Amino acid sequence: MIKNLLFSILAIFPVQHVFSQKTFHLKLVLDSSIDSKKITCDYYDGKHRIFIVNKFLHNIIKVKGLYFSHLASFTIAYASDLNYYSCNFFIDDKPAQIHLYLTPKKQDNRLKYSTIINAQPIFDTNTNMVYKGLFKYRLKEAKAVSEFWKIHGTEIFRDDSITHILGKLYKLLNDRSMLFLKKYPRDYFSFWYFRDQIIDPSLRLFKGDSAYLKRLIVYFRSVFPTKYTESIEGKELIKHVDEIINPSKLYQLAPEFTFNDINGNKIDLSDFRGKYVLLDFWATWCLPCMNQLPFIKEIRKTNSLKRLTIISVSQDIDSARLRDVIIKNKMNWIHIFDQDDELSKLYGVIPLPTLFLINKEGYIIYKDSNGKNDRERLLDRLKTNGLSF
Repeated sequence: MIKNLLFSILAIFPVQHVFSQKTFHLKLVLDSSIDSKKITCDYYDGKHRIFIVNKFLHNIIKVKGLYFSHLASFTIAYASDLNYYSCNFFIDDKPAQIHLYLTPKKQDNRLKYSTIINAQPIFDTNTNMVYKGLFKYRLKEAKAVSEFWKIHGTEIFRDDSITHILGKLYKLLNDRSMLFLKKYPRDYFSFWYFRDQIIDPSLRLFKGDSAYLKRLIVYFRSVFPTKYTESIEGKELIKHVDEIINPSKLYQLAPEFTFNDINGNKIDLSDFRGKYVLLDFWATWCLPCMNQLPFIKEIRKTNSLKRLTIISVSQDIDSARLRDVIIKNKMNWIHIFDQDDELSKLYGVIPLPTLFLINKEGYIIYKDSNGKNDRERLLDRLKTNGLSF
């Protein structure tokens, strides 16, 4: 996410006044230098980020999807042994093809494209004059963020002081970028960049800074025309920020939801009235989540199913891997695959892991402190309400 701050978009596209539902068709071809098992794909459809199940056949996959935005933004990521690289493209309703290859290791083994048809490379730095202007305009601030990330990457979100310094640098970068984008408010590039490169990272970095997030929304509404602010994408942007600014709070009724679990069973929160519910937001790729797993298992072991229900909500992108981890670790409780982060957004969840304890009447009586280790307070809540550990 932070790496993407150093890039921008290739082209400016004509803006449509109505962003209606459309369908894209993409054929993705991988060179023999690429291990298809290390490729992940997703796209943003104007409402959600949709993850594509990896079903390459002879290094070829065909993807069809609906989108509600002006253009669908498609991301192809490659995870090597040491690094993570991605290519991003805009695609529309014309049949598209993208051919990818890996540069030799002596050239840093990066993911590149050799052929594209009806697709616009988002992070191409050679031909987009608007990007060139933006890059130069906030070069100093972008370098500061990049260098800080290289030095302190493993400490960010774990060390409060380190995260605070990054936040200050990132706000300077945001301010500089927004000054530039203000010159091009009617271009889809500006709107996309604001949503993807400013809003999305800010929701993680500044989750507790409501004043700053509100300032970003004021900017959005005052700078961009209604064809963006009133579009499906624009409304989703505002809704998502509002859910973070006004998250589910203690002693309020927990937001109701109905989802299918990973076995296809309907899970309705209201069905658990009369029991306590522990909501566990996590992912298999999240190391703190995996470290917390024995703690969750012990809670399950020491409490009757009649008194306490555990519902784990996964933000994984690979359902097969999720199932494997659940089986391997004998996680014998309810699991929801929150692929589009809908349930996470409903509860205003950004950092992982995040825990909620809901009482028998449906009220939230515990929420952890921004993903920090807060076990003693949860244990106190469990014991106070007659539950055990």
